[in-house]
Amino acid sequence: MQCAPQTPQSLLDVWDAGHAQGPDQWALTVLALAKPATSSDALAQLSIGQRDAALLTWRSLLFGSKLGVVEQCPHCREQLELDLDATELLLPAEVPTVADFVLHAEGFIVQFCLPNSLDLIAASGCADVAAAQTLLLGRCVTEAHRGDEKIAGAALPPEVVSALSDRMIELDPQADLRLSLRCAACRHDWKVVFDILPFLWCELNAWALHVLHDVHRLASTYGWAETEILAMSAPRRRRYLAMLGA
Repeated sequence: MQCAPQTPQSLLDVWDAGHAQGPDQWALTVLALAKPATSSDALAQLSIGQRDAALLTWRSLLFGSKLGVVEQCPHCREQLELDLDATELLLPAEVPTVADFVLHAEGFIVQFCLPNSLDLIAASGCADVAAAQTLLLGRCVTEAHRGDEKIAGAALPPEVVSALSDRMIELDPQADLRLSLRCAACRHDWKVVFDILPFLWCELNAWALHVLHDVHRLASTYGWAETEILAMSAPRRRRYLAMLGA
């Protein structure tokens, strides 16, 4: 799926939407903007890894392939500033185009599908992690058996749930993207999860606030409407701002 070009107005609209939506709902709003030719149902059915890969690709088109990430060493508290390349964070594995997968573990046969954004939106309304896990098992486990006995997804033993989680990550590794880090100060090694959603929100929020500041200055000085200012190219806006000493 190719990403569509964006306008400043459309980016501000999706930024506005983000203030009223949870992260996973906002992800679908972003994808609807990035991929208008794809139906909302198709976008919602993307696995989390497929969704995050699409968001990372869209982010690279907006802001470039370089990502500045700041992490703190859990051992000595030293701050690390990392320059990452988005293309290196896109994992080559693709989710097979089948609706259900089968896991054999601990004498159980589990038929399951991979979590998607709708599953995470539903889980976000749970009171705690345990309730969210129960809900996700109920949504993602389509059928489970031990011999002739049918088992509900939420009733699977912990060792089977763990094996199921590992298998989901194998099938959809982009959904659990981890960076291997080493502290330059104390040489401590650790892994950290890279989540594109909060990273993208922070970047888009910073961009939006900067653009709105520019719009405010130009509108206050020249009386132009926001739509007129946003319709200008970025270089032209910068020229007017330079004449104002901005």
